[in-house]
Amino acid sequence: MTTKKVIATPFDPLVARDGRPFGSGDVAHSHSWLMPSAFSGSLRTAVGKQGKRRKKNGVAPFKFDDQDDVEKLKEISTTGALPYLKDLVLKDENRRTLDVLYLPKPFDCVVSERSEAYGPREEEKRVVVRVPYVVRPSRLNDGQGFNEPEDGIKILPALLQDNNDPAFKPCSTVPFWSFERMIEWLKLPALEFKNVDLSVIPEDKDKKNAYIEKFPQLKEMEDVLRRNGLNAFPQDVRVGVKIDGATGTAEDGALFTTVGLDLFQKSLKRSIVLYSQVEFPDGVEIGGSFLSSLGGKKRLAGWEVSDVGTNSFAPPDELKQKVKETGLVRMVLATPAIFKKGYYPGWLKEKDKDGFLMGNPPSCASVKLKLVSMAIDRWIPVSGWDLKERRPKVVRRLVPAGGVYFFEIVANDEEERAQKVDELFDNAWFKSVCDDKQDRRDGFDEEQDRRDGFGVALWGVWDYGTSGN
Repeated sequence: MTTKKVIATPFDPLVARDGRPFGSGDVAHSHSWLMPSAFSGSLRTAVGKQGKRRKKNGVAPFKFDDQDDVEKLKEISTTGALPYLKDLVLKDENRRTLDVLYLPKPFDCVVSERSEAYGPREEEKRVVVRVPYVVRPSRLNDGQGFNEPEDGIKILPALLQDNNDPAFKPCSTVPFWSFERMIEWLKLPALEFKNVDLSVIPEDKDKKNAYIEKFPQLKEMEDVLRRNGLNAFPQDVRVGVKIDGATGTAEDGALFTTVGLDLFQKSLKRSIVLYSQVEFPDGVEIGGSFLSSLGGKKRLAGWEVSDVGTNSFAPPDELKQKVKETGLVRMVLATPAIFKKGYYPGWLKEKDKDGFLMGNPPSCASVKLKLVSMAIDRWIPVSGWDLKERRPKVVRRLVPAGGVYFFEIVANDEEERAQKVDELFDNAWFKSVCDDKQDRRDGFDEEQDRRDGFGVALWGVWDYGTSGN
């Protein structure tokens, strides 16, 4: 296997269809981001058209009617597609440029807005700030309880911490965090993040000036805040019509609507591209730049395949050390995950004496984790059209990206725990944690889910919270 960096630059709004039926008069509804399988399929098609394969009798182009070539293309393994910002110009003296990777906001962070006053009383001004609160597993006090899962597994409730406001309401916030911000979140066990404002600097000029007047120290951090998060991508709605090939005129009643994602970010004045780390099997030759379709409606994109170089997205040693000290590790999903049990991994096959699930994540045979709690959102669907069988693919339920699972590392002593933490971060950092075979009826197995980029995970530290009153 050879690991490469792949960047795709859409030339039009990206159509990330959600699998609902689509025909004349219908609307092609869109997910908020492209599914890993859609990106991986587009990449394999591009490689099949542009790349070559080394065989015993030499190098030859791929043939889509050759089953052996098709199976070789399926072996291409991706981390899904993640938002990526290339060559952001910083506002410092040297006008440095920076590349930024973005990840979905984790569900163990809940953000609330509040209005704060500043300035002299006679000239008092107010500004709206966003404050993050953490969600943590909490042991219950006597007399407390909650509705446990119906399948009899034991977990602790994940509760909002350090919030006594009865009128508390969560607010919408940026759906993507920079890799830099995510690492800071993963390194913090519990409440240390509570007083840090998570807003990007407002785009509106007057609001921006008021914000910096309230927090003058943020003026020097403008570059950091500007790149810290991505706003939700606006939808681009287009109405199309079917053209009669014989007459060149529109057919009556054959209107349809497509919804695409506009990847331009006003605050950055740049367009976002798609990033993936891809493992190419031996024998596949591809490199350089080329054009191919990406996502729905065959929208055109520029593809660039290059060496990964220095892995700037590796876990920092400080993060691993904190996990070694506590033995408590968080699993945060960077892409939607497919699990045999639906909302929790199928590789959790054992139970301890108290009924908590335990198991070994993929590629970590000696690492046993005990599931303590989870913070996830409702399931999302994925489907599509099977080009080979000429029929719809079965609908599957996914745990959305940003889902958080809280584990304890099962170990006899600190030395054994440290070894297991090293193995976990070496083998499972930025790797898929998807598991057993689904009832998919399309001939793929669990290994194909992992190759498609579902369930890519990062790992962090955590600490127990309190259940309050």
